[in-house]
Amino acid sequence: DPQSVAARRETDAAGWERRAARLAVLTPSLTAASSYTHFSEPFFNFGTGHISANATSATLDARYTLFGGGKVAALRRSSASLASAEANEAATAFQTALATDAAYYAVLADGELSRVAAERLRRAQEQFAVARARVLAGDAIASDSLQLLLEVTRARLDVLRRDSALAVSRLALGRAIGLTGPADAAPVDSTAPPPVPLPLDEAVAEMRTQGPELAARRAAERSADAVLAAARARYLPEIALGATLGAYDSRLFPSSLTRSQLTVGVTWPLWNGGQREAEVARASADADIAQARREDAERAT
Repeated sequence: DPQSVAARRETDAAGWERRAARLAVLTPSLTAASSYTHFSEPFFNFGTGHISANATSATLDARYTLFGGGKVAALRRSSASLASAEANEAATAFQTALATDAAYYAVLADGELSRVAAERLRRAQEQFAVARARVLAGDAIASDSLQLLLEVTRARLDVLRRDSALAVSRLALGRAIGLTGPADAAPVDSTAPPPVPLPLDEAVAEMRTQGPELAARRAAERSADAVLAAARARYLPEIALGATLGAYDSRLFPSSLTRSQLTVGVTWPLWNGGQREAEVARASADADIAQARREDAERAT
């Protein structure tokens, strides 16, 4: 089922998103760069201290955000997103199982209805044959068999309809289980099914607390709230620690001059053209929608 495949892949992607958020909290970001430049005229190369037409550099930069940057909010959002994906996968699995069961029983039902239609046609043909025999024997007039002829025509039409429905049901079952053609359904065991393990009241109470669709809606609401918190975290300042190691020369693999630096920077985004406000507004709207859907799912139980 494409929906089940999509739900599983969304769970996998959300899992990697949470791993990335955890790594962002624990580890710095690393960037390595190298460049080679040739000038039309020689110039003073500060790496070698001589006149040269070539300049090379290699740098390794490390940066770690001590505060701000939305890292904690991103971690919460990724955890909520993973929980939402897992709940949606469980709900999708139940829906897929229910749809497959429905396709299975549809084949059985259409098969039985097709046999009933065939039996109806057989009886109508027998009655029509008897009526024709009476007409030939002089016991009845020809008009008396018109009603039976109409019944035979209706029975033939019903057979065509039921056979078509059975063919469609078999194709639908084959599609549901991943086949490119029709699939038949094995007859159901005629023995009585086991009793339901829960009484109705307990089943309804369990659905209100642990129902898969309701759990998915609640997880989606928590995910939307986490996204809203992450959007609001963009208003906070950011404190970052950076370290850079660089080597400079006029040849590849520079080693003539090396320099290192350590920086502590504070940035506070004050205004970015209203983009943060738009993100907060969108996240707030999504959170309200998720809450409304969760409340509706609770009422639907």
